[in-house]
Amino acid sequence: MFLYNTGMSHQNKDYQATHDYIIRQLGQHANRDDLILEVCQRMDIGWVEAEGMVEEVEQE
Repeated sequence: MFLYNTGMSHQNKDYQATHDYIIRQLGQHANRDDLILEVCQRMDIGWVEAEGMVEEVEQE
């Protein structure tokens, strides 16, 4: 699992919801930069971290 999945239940829900969102957006061929920005906002993380999360989901 991704670095930001710390084991706390509310963070697990945030992570899972964002993970599912990324999968849906990738399936719809969303603009990658827009997707990363949305992940930044949803997870309250920086660009590099969000980009890493998107890349991780892309590799699944």
